[in-house]
Amino acid sequence: MDVAVDNRKLALESAFDNFNRLSEDLTSAYDQLERRAENLQKELIETRNEKFHQLVEKEKLADRLSVLLRTLPVGIIVLDDYGTIIENNEIADNLVGTSLKGQIWSEVAKKYLVAGYSGNSEVCLKNGNRISLKIESQQRSEGKVIIINDVTAEYSYHESLNRKERLESLGNMVASLAHQVRTPLSAAFLYLSSLEKRINKNELSFQLIENVKHCLHGLEETVNDMLSFAKGEWQLNDRIGVKQLVSRLRKDIQREFGNYLIEVDEKISTDKMKISINYIAFWGALKNVIHNAIQASEFDAKVLIEIKSEGKDIVFSTHDKGKGISEELKEKIFEPFFTTKAGGTGLGLSVVKSIIEAHGGTVEAKDEVPQGLCIDMRIPKYTEFSPISSSNS
Repeated sequence: MDVAVDNRKLALESAFDNFNRLSEDLTSAYDQLERRAENLQKELIETRNEKFHQLVEKEKLADRLSVLLRTLPVGIIVLDDYGTIIENNEIADNLVGTSLKGQIWSEVAKKYLVAGYSGNSEVCLKNGNRISLKIESQQRSEGKVIIINDVTAEYSYHESLNRKERLESLGNMVASLAHQVRTPLSAAFLYLSSLEKRINKNELSFQLIENVKHCLHGLEETVNDMLSFAKGEWQLNDRIGVKQLVSRLRKDIQREFGNYLIEVDEKISTDKMKISINYIAFWGALKNVIHNAIQASEFDAKVLIEIKSEGKDIVFSTHDKGKGISEELKEKIFEPFFTTKAGGTGLGLSVVKSIIEAHGGTVEAKDEVPQGLCIDMRIPKYTEFSPISSSNS
């Protein structure tokens, strides 16, 4: 009996020992779990703080990129994988001429770019501006970034430079040609004058000679225009009163255009007003404008020349009674070698512009009401230099 009791006691003590060890193991495992949970919590907080910091940095970067996108002097267009514009700056809208966001780039290119567009290139917009396009692929997607730069001014500058070089070469050639033509032209006038003296004015041959002389005079005017165009500069040696100038112009107009209806309307109120000009060059310019006005006017229509003072300028306005010209042609009629006349040289009004600008003035074509065209030639008045007097106090 005692043996059985002792065995139960031993078994119970062994069970308690096992329970105690198990409890200790559980306690240790729980402590480790708690420590692990604390470490995971710390790691989670650190990760969350790092992600938040990265998010803040990304937002700052996005803000900087947004400011950069708005302030860049070039147009920026961002395309998604399907070629749709998902972002662009205001400059891109202004350059292309439409609101771009949400549109498909290929359709925009077809609608607003001239035919022949092919990726990276310098291309002309249908509104007349020129742009350069550079297309860059994005590294982490199939989308693209398009950089648009306005090169209109640069293109115009190079065109102007090339045009100037061509005109300089052409001017040298024209001057050489004009001098070569002058010698046989002078001989032709001498031969015709000799023939005129030998022929009766009532004969048909005399009228033919007059017709030839008229043609030669036209050729002489063309040669003079060519030389004036090639020269390009004039010395302003004549400093005369405006009323004296008008009187001289009246005489020359009467001698040159006596058979035409030309009226000179002078509106100068004082004899003291002066002007500094090269009279020969200026008379050639005015004569050219009058010829154009006569040719543009209807038969027997009166050509009016108004001479008036406006501010610091003397304005010479020539009014015709023709059909006028379009706005597009107004910008071109003063360009060298541009003409709307059959057989015209296109030098007349370009020489006029050159002469007036050499006088420090401007020339402009304006519409008349109800019909016709007015050519305004403005030349600044001559101002005497008067030094400021000083007195000793």
